[in-house]
Amino acid sequence: MTLEILKPIAGFFFFAALLGAGCIPGRPDPPAVPSGPTQGRTRVDYQFTAVTTSPTGDSLSYQFDWDDKDSSAWTGFVPSGSPASATKHWTEAQLFFVRARARSAAGVMSHWSDPLEVDITVNSPPYTPSTPQGPDRGNPFVPYVFSCNAGDPDGDSVRVRFAWGDDDTSGWSVLVPNRGTVSLVWYYSYMREYQVRAQAMDVHGARSGWSEPLEIDISRLKWRHRTGNRISSSPAIAADGTVYVGSWDDRLYAFNPDGTVKWRYKTDGNVESSPAIAADGTVYVGSADSALHAVSPDGELKWKYVTGGPVRSSPRVAADGTVYVGSDDNLLHAVNPDGTGKWTFETGHDVFSSPAIAPDATVYFGSNDGNFYALNPDGTLKWKYEGNTGYWIVSSPAIGADGTIYYGSKDNHVYALNPDGTLKWKFHTYWVRVEGSPAIGADGTIYIGSHDTNLYALNPDGTVKWKYDVRWAIVGSPAVAANGLIYFGSEDRYLYALRPDGTLRWQQRTGWRVISSPAIAPDGTIYVGSWDYRLYALVGTAPLGNTPWPMFGQNPRHTGRQD
Repeated sequence: MTLEILKPIAGFFFFAALLGAGCIPGRPDPPAVPSGPTQGRTRVDYQFTAVTTSPTGDSLSYQFDWDDKDSSAWTGFVPSGSPASATKHWTEAQLFFVRARARSAAGVMSHWSDPLEVDITVNSPPYTPSTPQGPDRGNPFVPYVFSCNAGDPDGDSVRVRFAWGDDDTSGWSVLVPNRGTVSLVWYYSYMREYQVRAQAMDVHGARSGWSEPLEIDISRLKWRHRTGNRISSSPAIAADGTVYVGSWDDRLYAFNPDGTVKWRYKTDGNVESSPAIAADGTVYVGSADSALHAVSPDGELKWKYVTGGPVRSSPRVAADGTVYVGSDDNLLHAVNPDGTGKWTFETGHDVFSSPAIAPDATVYFGSNDGNFYALNPDGTLKWKYEGNTGYWIVSSPAIGADGTIYYGSKDNHVYALNPDGTLKWKFHTYWVRVEGSPAIGADGTIYIGSHDTNLYALNPDGTVKWKYDVRWAIVGSPAVAANGLIYFGSEDRYLYALRPDGTLRWQQRTGWRVISSPAIAPDGTIYVGSWDYRLYALVGTAPLGNTPWPMFGQNPRHTGRQD
């Protein structure tokens, strides 16, 4: 053979010898034993790192063999001599041998490294936390503390989170030692029942199940107090915060602002009438025993004025101290502050309607004879409006800033009369009677409920601004707060709070019908009675509105006049 023929053959055998010896040009060196933990727990992520060099200085990518019939994906390329990492968790407990190999940018792979022994043991999840501890009832927007105990069978530290029951979950707490206590703060925006649960996570990321729930009832209830029978009477609030209300158990009650009973005054008939408070603190209230009672602030009888029939009308107090009240004897009575009769005015039927007193001392009221009356302070007739065609008027009038008088009638209408007794407009509700009394907002909107189940917001011209349907009759008068919220009760057992645009802000359930008209205290507390025999005190957010006629009786003392 010639030399030219022998050269290729020699080159072939030389390259084959290199392959046989494992010496491929540019092959990276086998990586060192991977670095990483040598002990661990199941289902916990751990990081492992490998490094080697390329004889040609090529960039390198790494792959790890996890010894569980699984390998990592190739890492990104890093410069020769730079480390690369991958993470791994195992689901079984045993001894694993982790190896790594490198691949150059040219695709040449190294041999596998020597293994790193990793002993994986079982990681038990934390114990399910204890049932959270905290209040079982509360009010909206008030922060409350909830706590639970959490532990781990492996003795690991744990974190805890709470599911609040309102589609929100807390973040994980800081780590606490095994069997430690975790406390977090939360508040609720809406009134309903919630279930609070807790979950634990150990330092390795294993999680427990959710705990048993703590049930918390969020409402606006500050307190409630049971009387001996239904409450139709609307609460009156004195300057010192005392709340007065009548009950069908024949009593007038005085409550302290904290809900404790200050005193009870006994009449001889049920007390549907709402009390009124004079400047000297005397409390006036009517009773089915056919009398108007004057009770001192300490609960003692000052005097009793007897009429010819049950007194279901609520008394009103003029600036000179005269008390006006209707009776089932068909009369409106004017009574002096000493309990003597001043005058009476006869109508054609019972007088359920509670009077209203204008700035010029004119007394307005309706009668069940279907007529609406305006009387001079001396008891003489100023005018009479006969447009109700014989239907009862039990609604108490409200007086607007311009002197317009608003009231409802059982002929299904809301009336607006001018101060001279002429009709300004009338608004027809669906088809049933209007017994509720109106309230007036700061912008002149008239709010009034109807037996057709709607609360109406009427513009000053008598057109409908909006209406809100509660599907049960509305008998009481609304009350307007300084923030524009409108509170009213319904025979569906709820007290409602509506925004000025007629959308629902919240509703609070009682045990039976809410015929009582709510009253708003200077601190925003809302007081209202229910046929479930209870007086309720609810958390409010604003005092009574500064409007021409914001509530039944015009003001918290129910004097029935614009001062």
